[in-house]
Order: sequence, then C-alpha cells, then structure tokens
Amino acid sequence: HHRVPVGQLKAPWPPSLMTHRAILSVDGSEIPLDGRLAVGEKGALRLVALGAMGQVVFDLLAEPGAAPRVLRTAPAFPAAWARDFAGRDIDTVFRAQPAACRVETHGGWARLVAPDGTWIRHVWPEPAGSVSVRTPTWSRIEGVRFGSRFGGDCVYRVSALEPKAFEGLAQPVPSRVRIEAVGYTLDIRIVDLKPGPPPERLFVAPAAGS
Repeated sequence: HHRVPVGQLKAPWPPSLMTHRAILSVDGSEIPLDGRLAVGEKGALRLVALGAMGQVVFDLLAEPGAAPRVLRTAPAFPAAWARDFAGRDIDTVFRAQPAACRVETHGGWARLVAPDGTWIRHVWPEPAGSVSVRTPTWSRIEGVRFGSRFGGDCVYRVSALEPKAFEGLAQPVPSRVRIEAVGYTLDIRIVDLKPGPPPERLFVAPAAGS
C-alpha cells in the first residue's frame, strides 16, 4: 500500500448549514427527528434535533479536541444519549478528520488511525478502476471502534448514499446517511444544504442562566 498525506481524507460535506430529516430506530420503535446541523470551517459542529411538533429534543455543541457538550434537552430525553451517541455520530460522519491522524490506502479502501488508538476504515468507489489519491472521499465507514471515551468498544457501520447536486456546490455530495450501531439505527436525509462557513456565534455556548 501507499500513504496518503496526513489529513487528506475528509468527509464529503463542506462547511455549511444543513437541514436533516431522520428516523431513529430503538428497540423496535421509530422516532422521527428533524435536524439543523452547522458544520464550521474549523471543525466545530452544532446540532439541534427537533421533534415531530417542532420542539427541541436536544441541542449539542461539538468542538474540535473537546468532549461534546449538551446545551439543552427535552425533559424526557437522556442528555447522556445525546452526548455519547449523537456526539459520536456527528463527529465521525460530518467532521473532517483531524490532521494528527495517519491515513493509509489499500487498493479500494483506506484506514485512518487516530492518535488515541481509535481506527476508522473508509471505503469509497474506485472511478475507472483506480482510487483517486488526490481527493478521496468515503462512501462507507466500517468498523468504527472507540475506546473508553464512549464507555468501551463500539463497532458500527456508516453508509453515505444517494449523491445529490446541491446549489452552490461544485460536485454532488451524499444526501443520505445510514448509521447502524449497537442499540440503534439512524437514517438521515439531507434535504437542504447551504454551503459556506456558518456564523461563529452558532459555536459559542450560551452563558449560564441565559
């Protein structure tokens, strides 16, 4: 195999504001959610999940190099779930991978090895029978394993599907993401994407009591 320059393998979505429609399946029950996701230019993420009636289910801020912070939740929704699982999912799927990671390509797939020992296997299509090492993007992540940061090992699969040409983007990006994890599945459809860095105020936690 050969090495790709560190930090070259990135998620396919640029800094932007997205609107999601999602179905969370837990223990045989399906929970519809709407999402508003801000993807910052420097890697910060802000996710507000809304219920069927438009109420805030949870509001989550994930900054690079820091544990996700739950800014608020609905009374019946466990804050730990938002922090540990929703935080993990947006960090894995929508954040460009940190420059400290090492990326190795092996034919049609690539492995990204993080400094803390976690690893992610990225798979993407091979146009014309060969991988483009200049601008690789993933179509599927398999075997995402996390250590004690999320309470032990957890292996799941993420698939990025259905490329769509959103206005303002030079090329199509996946409009659907499916996450299959231990204990739940999450099917996300990106129904709107406004490219460009979101306002920095979205990534500032409100002061206590505000």
